[in-house]
Amino acid sequence: MEAVSITQISANEFEMLIERTISRILNYQKPNLQPESDQLMTVQQASEFLCLSVPTVYAYVHRSEIPFMKKAKRLYFQKSDLMKWLQESKRMSLSDIDRSTDDYLNKIKKGGSHE
Repeated sequence: MEAVSITQISANEFEMLIERTISRILNYQKPNLQPESDQLMTVQQASEFLCLSVPTVYAYVHRSEIPFMKKAKRLYFQKSDLMKWLQESKRMSLSDIDRSTDDYLNKIKKGGSHE
């Protein structure tokens, strides 16, 4: 840290010095070693992220219904795995079903395959 000697400064200069210091503090961010999507979470963090109670998360783990990792009697959850798990259970809306049906029927009319 560089040594600074303070002499007389005006109130305006003092205010600017404080503003710059506060700005630096607010803009400082800790380096994140993992991308947010790969972030590991504890049971408590996973329950908060999923808006579920901790016992419900444990029940999902017990039935192997949720992706998890276990190391040394501790459970870990990867945020990206939880997002994928949530998206897999997404249900289509009626408008999505209608659109999908229309697309399928149009494909058949044009001589496409029946996949």
